[in-house]
Formats: sequence, structure tokens, C-alpha cells
Amino acid sequence: MSATAERLWKAGSADYAAAKSAPRATSAEIPYLVRGAADEDAAVRAALAQSPDSHGGLTSKSAAVRERLGDDSWEVAVRYASASAASTRERVADSSGSRWTYSTTGATQHIDTPLKSIRIVKNQNVSETVDHPGCIEPDEDGRPRGVDIPAPVLRVSEHRVLRDSRMTDARRLRLAEFVGSINLRPYGGFRPGELRYDGAEFSDRLDDEGKVVWDVTLNFSYQPTQTEIDCGDDVIVPAKAGWDYLWKQIQSVTRDGKVHRRVYAAFVDRIYRTEDFGRLLG
Repeated sequence: MSATAERLWKAGSADYAAAKSAPRATSAEIPYLVRGAADEDAAVRAALAQSPDSHGGLTSKSAAVRERLGDDSWEVAVRYASASAASTRERVADSSGSRWTYSTTGATQHIDTPLKSIRIVKNQNVSETVDHPGCIEPDEDGRPRGVDIPAPVLRVSEHRVLRDSRMTDARRLRLAEFVGSINLRPYGGFRPGELRYDGAEFSDRLDDEGKVVWDVTLNFSYQPTQTEIDCGDDVIVPAKAGWDYLWKQIQSVTRDGKVHRRVYAAFVDRIYRTEDFGRLLG
């Protein structure tokens, strides 16, 4: 059953600006009773869809939940404003848009495969030699010790302002539980698996209308999707999502008195759980 909205005939509110001839309304708030809405977003959508597009010459419309009255019933305030007031006032409380910021920093990356082997100098007095292209400093068992190198990191932050009614206990818990996960679906223009959620900051304040809103910042780290990864010995990995983990199995083979280290196989493993990041603020 679809949600229904009807006007509550009790006192609303209006703001007026002084004028030479008569006071002029700059905003008005009309209460509505919404039934059959499973959550507050559905209640707001029903109130906006089923209320008039204008009220007393005021044409800009927004809505917010005032109170939950039952399992699926809500009191929703539909607010009207003049076009000029709406264009100059920062209407952040009902904004669904996000502002994105980016920063770069450095981190340490452990690698066990060189980009290229430049030179190999062998001991001429030893008959048995070891050949290990594509492997950095293998141990006695042929496992690469590798080396740590600096690596660039892109930090991504999403900034949003939420109504007080949307900052529920369930949302606060979700903002904590999702830490350490990667994006299941495309998010913010990034492909699946490229964003790791590192946590959030959120605090409340009063907006220009004296209503409580929440400033929320989501923090992510980015790793790009890689394709056609050359692991050596003709082992090519077609694709790896950003935060998936790539590792190689090295095999030792002795031929003509020489021990050859060869890449036997390459593995791409998922080490972070996936989550729908649209549920963080949606």
C-alpha cells in the first residue's frame, strides 16, 4: 500500500517581512499526517508529492519529519519559502548532495617483484647458480623477502549535512560497523573495490533557522583497479580491484645444475568485506 498524506488542521507557522504597504510572507510551514510510510524518507517523499506546489505565493518547497506517531505514521512539516529567500538561504538540512575533498600523502608499500632486473653479477667460482627473475631477495626456500618502498595514497572525504531526524542510533552504529570495508557498488565515481571506508566524524549544530543539523564527514582511502598485471614468467593477471590482495607462488626447478625460481601461479584474494556505501548516508 502506498503512503498517503493529508493536511493536519492545527496551527502552522509563517514568517513575515515588513513592507511599505503590508507585511509580506517569506516562509510558511504546514503540518501533514502521513500514513503507510515504512521510514522517514518515505514519509517525506509522500508529503512532498501530495502537498500543493505553492502556498500563499510561496513556491519553494521542502519537508522534514517532526514526529513519528506510530509504526508507519508520521507528522511531516512541509515548508514553503519565496524563491528569492530560497536562493539566498543555505538550505543544507534537507540536502542530498555531497561535497568531496581530496588529499594526497605517502605510505609504505611492500613489494616482492621488481619492475625490471637491471643487472645480475654471478660468482664465477660457483658451479651452481640461482636464477630468480621477478623475485626480490628470495630466502633459502625461494620465498621473496621483498622490500618496503614509499607509495602514494589518495585520501577521499565526503561531506554531507543531515537533518537531526536522520541521525538515528542505527545510522551511528552503521557508521562505526562499516569501518574497514570496501565499496560493493560504484560510489562517488569510484569503481567497486577501490574505496576503503576509514571512519567518520559527525557533530551537531543549529542552522540558520535554529534547527538541529549534523555535519558528517566520511573518510576513505583509494586504490585504483589494475589490469594486465605482469607477475613474471608469462603469468598475467587480467584484473585486480583496488583493495584486493595479489600474491604469487614461487616454484624452484633445477635444470643443468642451475636452480631456477619461477612464478608458478598468481592469486587475487579479497581481504576486506564489502558493504553498500549508499547505506552510510542514504
